[in-house]
Amino acid sequence: MARFQANSFSQDMRQQANTALMELDKGLRSKVVGEQCESILRFESLFDRFPFPIVINSAYLKLSDVFREGTNFLRLCVWKLTQRSIGHLEKIMNIDEVVKRLFSVTHSNDPVARALTLRMFGSLASIVSERKNVHQCVSASLKTHDRIELEAAIFATNKLCESSGSFASSVCDEIAEMIQGLATPVPVKLKLLPIFQNMYHSAETATRVRQLCITLLPSHPAEDFVLIALHTLTKLATSALLGTIPQIELLLGYMKRDPRSLIKQKALRDLDTLAQKSPHMWDKQHVIELWEAVYGADDEELQICGFIVMNTLAHSVAVLHLQRNGLIWRNADELCYHTNPSIASLSCGVFSCLPSKAISDDQREELTSALESAFLLCAVSSPPDGRAKPLKLVLSSLVQVATKWPGLTTRFSQLLADMLPSCNLDICLFVIRCLSVLSGINCEGVRKSLLVPDLTKIVETAQKTETDNANEIVVTVAALLLRINQSEHKSHEKFTASLQPWFDSQVACVSGWVAYRLAREAAQQGYHELAFGILSKLTNMVSSVRLVYWMRGITKVCSAESMLLKPTSLESLKKVLPDSIAALYEGVTEIKASSSSVKSMDFQSRYCGLRTDLLEAHDQLFASCTSLFTCPPPALAAAGEKSHFSSEMESCVEIFQGVASGYQALYESLFDADSTTLNNILVYSILCISESHSLNCCDHCFYWWQAPTQL
Repeated sequence: MARFQANSFSQDMRQQANTALMELDKGLRSKVVGEQCESILRFESLFDRFPFPIVINSAYLKLSDVFREGTNFLRLCVWKLTQRSIGHLEKIMNIDEVVKRLFSVTHSNDPVARALTLRMFGSLASIVSERKNVHQCVSASLKTHDRIELEAAIFATNKLCESSGSFASSVCDEIAEMIQGLATPVPVKLKLLPIFQNMYHSAETATRVRQLCITLLPSHPAEDFVLIALHTLTKLATSALLGTIPQIELLLGYMKRDPRSLIKQKALRDLDTLAQKSPHMWDKQHVIELWEAVYGADDEELQICGFIVMNTLAHSVAVLHLQRNGLIWRNADELCYHTNPSIASLSCGVFSCLPSKAISDDQREELTSALESAFLLCAVSSPPDGRAKPLKLVLSSLVQVATKWPGLTTRFSQLLADMLPSCNLDICLFVIRCLSVLSGINCEGVRKSLLVPDLTKIVETAQKTETDNANEIVVTVAALLLRINQSEHKSHEKFTASLQPWFDSQVACVSGWVAYRLAREAAQQGYHELAFGILSKLTNMVSSVRLVYWMRGITKVCSAESMLLKPTSLESLKKVLPDSIAALYEGVTEIKASSSSVKSMDFQSRYCGLRTDLLEAHDQLFASCTSLFTCPPPALAAAGEKSHFSSEMESCVEIFQGVASGYQALYESLFDADSTTLNNILVYSILCISESHSLNCCDHCFYWWQAPTQL
């Protein structure tokens, strides 16, 4: 039955694709230029709806005919379509036929038609990169005297060099000759230079290109030429993984010796690129030279660019060079208390990345005071649009410092809580997020500093003003309330009762998606009864059958988990455990039903299924322990026979080992999960293994206790 439905679905899709292709082909054959243009543009939606090789191949054969026989305007439309459909080009099967039809236009007397053909070859570079006739055509077009055709040839050369190492090697000398030649105009040289950044396929070619660009720099001191040449060399160094250290030294030299501000800023941006791609190539001398150049700069823009590079290095392995450099602490007061919010935040970010062992007690107090000052500066400075990035950086630095010294969490939380009533809503969102992260470090310290009425008032203000961040503020405040009340109410029932009215009021006035996010936050914090109450109201608000099954599934899972939180004794836990297992079985069934070919629910169903198996294993363990009261007398064991209890224990050991194997198999099958999920699965696997070993030891001890003469 399933195979029949799949075949029927496939035939239906094929029929729809053929019908749409015939309609567009009819438009292409029209004598009205407007209808032809409209049909060409509609091919993009056809590719998105039916991304099948046979459809795309047929479409491009028709489009290549239009390109060969149509006007330059239609050729322009076909090229624009190709630019937007690059992701589908690999599905063209008749590449030779497409190239043949396009290549006939290169013999046209119209330079615009030849230029559009060259641009088509450039856009199709991923599939025609090794066609020698295309290489010769593009290479010959670089010698043309027509400006439009030359620009198209440069575009095609750049794209082909990126895809083909052989073409890059063959055209390297020709481009070098054009750049060095006096007959080549300067604007053309500036367009030819970026081609060199794609010649990274072989070490020989990359080294030759680098030496050429370095020899050109002294003879072409113009600002535009130096900017493009430095950026080209940087991109080449990051792609070819050659010449990174010489490139760092070259950029530092221009940073120190060139008086032009634009070149210094470009050198610093390229240094930031090298710091991101190859931080391990930086040595201590590079860091010292950069720090001295940035600190001694008179322009604040240059200092900001320089501290961005330092911040990038501080978040990498190069932080060891900062740790061993005592020079940076000499300027800490001046930089961290700077009046410019960007400089102050970046400086604090650099110092907060240093290892705790490299910071003395006095330096820690100095850094803490500097962070507080930078936060106040960023929170009250204007304009609001320009302080978001520095504020984020300062708050991130606060979290880093609090992670190293958790005792500072209370101090930072008090500072942030005091600023909440006076901040606008955009700033409040960042502050609440920071408080939520700090609560994960020291929840008690955040709870003592924060007042719940202040948070609820912020939510009311955001909803009244109807700002863009109103929904985000609601979710963030909910997450923070869940965390800070976790330490105050040890009982889940008291906690749920204290916040249930607030959550009910929010669910009633927000959209379904925001209510779902609130339920997700509650479930993540372990308050499944709260999540169950919200999800129960959302089950009938979704738009598809698959989502209905998904909502029912997670509602059942939350219901099962909430049952396990209510018992206060072992006896009451034994009573609710079967009901919880039954609810989990229903939830797993619903989650499996929500799976589709587009969205697979394999992980979710396997994870919940293993949770069900784990609870069943504990239920079996409870039943086995009950049989201890009816086990045979010790004389039976002395005769060498195993008791009923021992058999039950062996069965439990096998069950826990099977669950542990399931968790281990799930752990090994995940390749894109986050670290928290992986750690959670690993903990469950270790827990099951530990329980199986413990039960095995208990079984042996009980057997020896029954038959002491066999020891």
